Amino acid sequence: MTGLARTAIGELDWVLIPAPYRRDGLYMETLLAERGLPVGRCRDDVDLPGWLEKSPGAIVATHEALTPGVIAAISIYLEHQPDWSELPIIVLLDRAAAQHRIRAELSAVWSRSRHLFYQRPMAALRTGQRHPGGAAGTAPPARCARPYRARNRPPA
Repeated sequence: MTGLARTAIGELDWVLIPAPYRRDGLYMETLLAERGLPVGRCRDDVDLPGWLEKSPGAIVATHEALTPGVIAAISIYLEHQPDWSELPIIVLLDRAAAQHRIRAELSAVWSRSRHLFYQRPMAALRTGQRHPGGAAGTAPPARCARPYRARNRPPA
């Protein structure tokens, strides 16, 4: 488990990156941190529940990182999140991946999250233009990831 890119963060104010393979996690961590988003990078299934307990504002993962253990841990976390919550999960898909199958499987097990799928290298948007900053430009700013959380949160 690596430390957070920034230390003074609160609940929902950071992005979790489960990326145990290659250098994807490091690249994504660097990209998001350069844009001011605090990041926590999880390297294996064993550490994931501990990271999820810290309440990330969003999750960014490559499809290769979505092992059965990771999918199950995130599913359990989503089942226990408050009713008002809808965790954004950005999944980076490889061009050769079975994209329809992956989308269908994740939609079935992660029904209480908001999914965004991108194809690597970053595919053009419908307008034919690339989004400025790629996935980092669409990653919800951590402080705005779930803007309705305060509105609907029960009093402490």
